[in-house]
Amino acid sequence: MLAAHGRIDRALVTVARFVPPDELDNTARILEELRQTADEILRTMVACAANGLDTQHWDTALELIARRDDLREDLFADPSLVDAEESRFERVLGLSTAAMNAGDGLSFASRLTAAWLRQPKVLDTRLRTQLPHLLNTAETLTNDVRIHLAALLVREYPLSVHAAAA
Repeated sequence: MLAAHGRIDRALVTVARFVPPDELDNTARILEELRQTADEILRTMVACAANGLDTQHWDTALELIARRDDLREDLFADPSLVDAEESRFERVLGLSTAAMNAGDGLSFASRLTAAWLRQPKVLDTRLRTQLPHLLNTAETLTNDVRIHLAALLVREYPLSVHAAAA
């Protein structure tokens, strides 16, 4: 249990690098409550075992597990997650998903470069805000770096990709 708890804490540090968009505030709140509940479950279970499976600790653990299950249901019912796949470009870069379909490598790079030409400061700021762990603030972003980082941000499993890039 302690090893699992350590993995949760390490994952939370990784996730904390990212600034969730405003429309995911409720999701972030649910995830934080879920983390706190998991911590409480772990502490309660350890206390229960240390006290010879004391019924008071056991009842508290069961209540916390029920709370965890409710939070998981809330998380999966959160409407902001329903269209998350469809709105990746809008959420991450503020660009129209219809105009920024990932397409093949060349068309994606061309569309992204065109978008950057229209609003370079805005998009550079978004990259720097979301990827401070990968960017040196003193460095100027080149088009190649922008394309690679934007592609990194809109991947289906961004946390795995970020972990590999960091």
